[in-house]
Amino acid sequence: MNPSDPTANAAIRSGDDDVLGFALDELDEIDAVFIVLRDSFEVPIAGLVRFLKASSKNVIPNYDYLGHVRSMLAGARKQLSRAIAESGLVREDLDWQSSRAVRDIGARHGVNLLRPCGHCLQQKISVVGSMGRPREYCSNSCRQAAYRRRQADTVGEAALDDPAKAWCRASQELSDVSRTVDDSDSSN
Repeated sequence: MNPSDPTANAAIRSGDDDVLGFALDELDEIDAVFIVLRDSFEVPIAGLVRFLKASSKNVIPNYDYLGHVRSMLAGARKQLSRAIAESGLVREDLDWQSSRAVRDIGARHGVNLLRPCGHCLQQKISVVGSMGRPREYCSNSCRQAAYRRRQADTVGEAALDDPAKAWCRASQELSDVSRTVDDSDSSN
């Protein structure tokens, strides 16, 4: 699929043809839940391990639940990629946040809440995220754009804080330009 084709992108992201939902339906329920919670809502693997232990009837002591969850995720990702490839797509073509199946799984497990990005303001950042500092931006490009905006605002605020310095700087730049013009006139 051509990623720049807006018609194809709109069709993939429309609720009428939920390719991701159909692919998730082909997985075992627990695999679908784990792949959605991890890949879409960024639930940490430790959270998935707690979920698996809580949903198991018998907790086995000294069992490698972390390895088990990782192997479940790897197998589910392979199955999901195969199912999506049958539709002629790749995982990157799909908008996980607009899929009804993804939203339903998120709602069932209480992780469907999304925060707005600090730059583009789209509801893309999961409230349940990895450990550490919570994300503020949905992507590196939004983070960089917000940084550039803050830098531009800081320069503008510095000029507003001290108008005399800003006026001196502007008059200095003007005199530099006039000196350059005078030098070019005298050389002719």
